[in-house]
Amino acid sequence: TFNVMTAFFNASVQGLDRTVRGFKENPKRFALRAAVYIGIPSVINAIRNYGDKDIEEIPRAQRDMFWCVPIGEGKSKTIIRIPKPFEQGVLFGSTIERTVEFILDAYKNKYGSIDKALAENFRGLGSSIWDVTLPNAVPTAFAPLLEQWANRSLPSDRPIVPTNRTGLLPEYQYTNYTTELTKSLAHVIGTLPPVGEMNTFRPAVVENWIHGWTGGLGMYTLQAFDTLGKKASILPDPAKPADTLADIPFVRAFVIRHPSMNAESVQRFMDSYDQAHSYLQTINQLKKDFKYEDVANLLPYAAYQAIEGPKKAINDMTKIIDIIYKSPEMNPDEKRQLIDTLYYKIIGIAQMGNNAFEDLQPTIEKLKERSEKQ
Repeated sequence: TFNVMTAFFNASVQGLDRTVRGFKENPKRFALRAAVYIGIPSVINAIRNYGDKDIEEIPRAQRDMFWCVPIGEGKSKTIIRIPKPFEQGVLFGSTIERTVEFILDAYKNKYGSIDKALAENFRGLGSSIWDVTLPNAVPTAFAPLLEQWANRSLPSDRPIVPTNRTGLLPEYQYTNYTTELTKSLAHVIGTLPPVGEMNTFRPAVVENWIHGWTGGLGMYTLQAFDTLGKKASILPDPAKPADTLADIPFVRAFVIRHPSMNAESVQRFMDSYDQAHSYLQTINQLKKDFKYEDVANLLPYAAYQAIEGPKKAINDMTKIIDIIYKSPEMNPDEKRQLIDTLYYKIIGIAQMGNNAFEDLQPTIEKLKERSEKQ
């Protein structure tokens, strides 16, 4: 009954059950097959990719779910992704990949200590294992509604409506990747009573409904009608950045978009910044509340002010990317080249921000110890 309400629920349960039963029925055969079909390819892939800066910027969660294989060099470099077996791929593939990387990092003393190498190489592995072993408990019909309420995509953990558009009129709440068809429908349907008054027909949210309820097939159909509308001059066809393999339907399922704002360094910096910014906001609010004793206790964390600079730089570059994306005076190839260049610069700034955040930790600890003694 629950499987009727939740897509792939039964597949998740059966996959885990089959893994456990396969091991119990014949441990030797199970271990041999896991080693030959998952373990050995994972070891080879980890050694081959070691030291590749582009591979290191692919989010860890994605590397846990796919074998990432770079093809080509320089500007022509493409990173394809090959899906791993769901449960076994993470348990017997990703774990081995991370172990190989840890051994290589420890041998080269990349992080200066074994403890730090362990923390870096196995960060997020528990979440990946949890995701593949725990069946999705959210009924498919309610998932898009829950995501709309939280303005957060459950699979990607990213905002559905970008933060810089949440305060606009409903019909203008979309992303750079929203189809022109959905935008046009929003202007017609979204402004009619009572839909307009309900503030529900937002292009980004509508496409999230379509994706949540129909999967990739629904989105491909929507994009096909969008393309036909542009060809027939029924819909506007603004100049967008030149497509890459990661933009082609069906093909993009096996290609990783890089560079992008989803890079590992960028996501890590954003997480660190959120943590640091919460301390800075709390200190400022406590000052306004005249709670100076609490301010004194949190004062060591004021050192986090040092990473405000990288965050502002990333914000400024993100705004420039948005302007380039929408510019009517630039051709698609120019847009793609400039946007990718800016993405690489953002990744570099995020890396510096991450290093600064880590370097601040010993300083903050010393300040805390000094404050406690006083």
